[in-house]
Amino acid sequence: MHHLSGRLSACRCGHTAAKTASKHSPTGQRVLIKPYPKDNEPRTITVSAGLLEVLSRRIQEYGLGRNDYLFPSVEGPSEYPVSRNTFRTRVWLPTVTSAGLDFNVRVHDLRHARASWLRRALDRGHAPSPCSTTSVRGVAMPLKNYGVLRARVVRGQREGAGDSSPHYQIHLDDGTIDWRVAVNVQSAMWPSELLYLVVDDLRHPMLEQLAGSGPGWAEVARAPGGVALDFIRGNLFQRQQMRVLPGNLAGGVNDLSSVLDAWVVRARDESDASVFAFGERWGPEPTPDKVFGFTPGNGVHDIHMNQGNSTEYAADDGVWQDGGLLFYFPSGPRWVGVFLAFLSQAWHTDDLSGHRTDGGPSASADDAVVRVIAALVNPTGPAPEAESVTLVNASPDEIVLDGWSLTDRSKQRAPIPTTRLAPGATVQIAVTSPFALGNNGGAVTLLDPDGLKVHGVAYTSADARRDGWTVVF
Repeated sequence: MHHLSGRLSACRCGHTAAKTASKHSPTGQRVLIKPYPKDNEPRTITVSAGLLEVLSRRIQEYGLGRNDYLFPSVEGPSEYPVSRNTFRTRVWLPTVTSAGLDFNVRVHDLRHARASWLRRALDRGHAPSPCSTTSVRGVAMPLKNYGVLRARVVRGQREGAGDSSPHYQIHLDDGTIDWRVAVNVQSAMWPSELLYLVVDDLRHPMLEQLAGSGPGWAEVARAPGGVALDFIRGNLFQRQQMRVLPGNLAGGVNDLSSVLDAWVVRARDESDASVFAFGERWGPEPTPDKVFGFTPGNGVHDIHMNQGNSTEYAADDGVWQDGGLLFYFPSGPRWVGVFLAFLSQAWHTDDLSGHRTDGGPSASADDAVVRVIAALVNPTGPAPEAESVTLVNASPDEIVLDGWSLTDRSKQRAPIPTTRLAPGATVQIAVTSPFALGNNGGAVTLLDPDGLKVHGVAYTSADARRDGWTVVF
């Protein structure tokens, strides 16, 4: 599995089981094992960090070896895979019942249902979900090559205000390849100014994983619990902290390009500093780079929020694929985050497609009526630990928490019991599995009854290192 991408590689099976009627079988058997008409090349799939953790626990719990089935017919190592009937009676039917479906649904129907959803999305002019496993010809997809580049700064260069879509250009070198990072400083749509935020002491659980990565480009799994950026779900910052700033002003000061230039120059001048550029890769191209002239041309763009777009750019929407610049100064150690968004983008988006969602609570933490203010992450005593999250009603009115919930960094959900909160009152919510406050860093997000984010926070392993201490946000 790749360190950053969360990708799992496996060889395609060389045989397949074919089911047939006995009268048509050459051997009289209903199930035949036949050669599978595919090559033996490895196939790579992207899985979430949460799923990898679940699979790892299962492997350890049952002592499974390399050649054992993950889901056998019995709970433990077995040479027989789970049977169709066992899966249907023990897993599928209880799931259909718990979902409240009052009509017959087969597992096979999911494929057709998914295709229908995608067709409907196409008919309505929307892009399909980035989580889609079914391709539909002609449907635009989100960012094709999302990932992160770690490299050293060579130089930066601003473009003039007269350009149709000015960028701040950064020349990076990962020790083997030259790269150009193109950062939007002005929108092609009205209003043209961008929202920006510089977090000059960024703290987040993903940073430890990034610090241990090597130079160069790495694809990133678009899923919670890893290093992918999501301005809404990742709890990197509070929306109300962002400010509007023009891209280029006369004299080249107090504009977005000058803000970027200041950090680029500092990273260039510190010998151990690195830049992490999140976005979509292009190249390699056979022609020289159009800005810096190196060959082959390679680069990263979409260094901004990539969800909640207006209709014109909705095809680029997706979750866990936002762009950004992280400057790492190991001598501190210190992390600086630069985050950009367009004024036309929405801050409530669909959890699958990343398309804008109308209504919902305010996207500004200043107006969040209920906020997460503390968490007991590392309680004293044996497992299972009595973890908890503390909420406050910041509004002047009573709030009834009915249908509200919390999610952790892996987006495991914990329902909040119905609670009446007087103005200024706090409540401590006890949380249990599968919701977990990991000691290696984590996140807590508060959702309203419609599943929309109201407030969110994150903490690091350093915050959680002392037993019994409450992390205050």
